[in-house]
Amino acid sequence: MASSSSSSAKRNTALSFFPLLLLSLFGSAFAGNIVKTLPGYPGPLPFTLETGYISVGEVEFFYYFVHSQGKPASDPVLLYMNGGPGCTGLNGFIFQTGPLKFNLSDYTGGLPTLLNEPNAWTKTSNIIYLDAPVGAGFSYATTAASYSSDDSLTAQQIHIFVRKWLIEYPSFQSNPFFIASDSYAGIITPMLAQNILQGNEALITPLVRLKGYVLSCPHTDTDVETNSKIPFAHRMTLISDALYKAVKTSCNDYYVESTSANCTEDLAAVNECIELINRQNILEPYCAFLSPESHEAFKISIICSWIYGSLIQACKQLFMFAL
Repeated sequence: MASSSSSSAKRNTALSFFPLLLLSLFGSAFAGNIVKTLPGYPGPLPFTLETGYISVGEVEFFYYFVHSQGKPASDPVLLYMNGGPGCTGLNGFIFQTGPLKFNLSDYTGGLPTLLNEPNAWTKTSNIIYLDAPVGAGFSYATTAASYSSDDSLTAQQIHIFVRKWLIEYPSFQSNPFFIASDSYAGIITPMLAQNILQGNEALITPLVRLKGYVLSCPHTDTDVETNSKIPFAHRMTLISDALYKAVKTSCNDYYVESTSANCTEDLAAVNECIELINRQNILEPYCAFLSPESHEAFKISIICSWIYGSLIQACKQLFMFAL
């Protein structure tokens, strides 16, 4: 009973934090709201964090903006997008390039504590973590029809977001500008870069001083990536010479949506060889929980589940209060 009561108390304490966090995140649209504290972090944040919305037609794009901890007036501005599509920018903020990370070594459940990330990109860059496309994270549409989107439309909308964001933050208009992304956002990034360059050529203001973009483990072209897996598996000795020769012949070097019975059979044989291989990194175990850092992977999954459930409950409380 004591354990149950303790768990309940932790949960109630955590839920009391999240409405405050959500209120600080939502605030008034279109303007950056400075977030000075976060649940799980002891004391004031040692960096400047702003959150807000930028309207693009009937879509409200939510962002987290971390000012550089170096020289914000001259350091580059980096627009950081995650994949999915539909992954929140909070993923990049916590797990990839942001100034904070979860304290996994001491985690025992409930509200996770946050630590400073010594290798954060925000040490030398101003970073905008964007919830995109519409429906990702806290980004939303004001009409049901506006939730319908595609890659091209998303790139166009983010282009508008960037210029409107620079209007809201005029002191950063002269900074070098970069785009960074991972996974599926590798599709969006080159399109966005092209839209920005075309906008600059058309003299659309404010000018975006785009200097380049960064792609991390990007998704680029489904057919090209699918077709590359077979020769890669062969070169890494994941499939035999005989099987590679057979599938190469039966599929005529094209492994996407085959209609040939022989090709389908050979592809099934290939899949049997590689189905338990970690395709993100063939040198790592297929199941993350079997790696030497399995306890950390497990804790991350627990933290994410806890935060997701807590946010849902907090949102319900917040919206019921608003009603």
